[in-house]
Amino acid sequence: MPLSNGKDYKLKSLDTLGERSATGMDTERGVYVISVNARVVCCVTDIRPNDVILELGGKSVNNLADLQK
Repeated sequence: MPLSNGKDYKLKSLDTLGERSATGMDTERGVYVISVNARVVCCVTDIRPNDVILELGGKSVNNLADLQK
């Protein structure tokens, strides 16, 4: 799943209280999915725009850096 290539997904860390509130999250943990390339949506993954990624591959995701490890 190519989460870090910058072409298939547009992602953002939940940095502010407003961003956390808008996504229903109560902590700074997670990465917000802004958009997903249409070919990825239909062919590769269940990740959709407005999702919040909290865990991937059994590892916690607190910010964008965690996804790139």
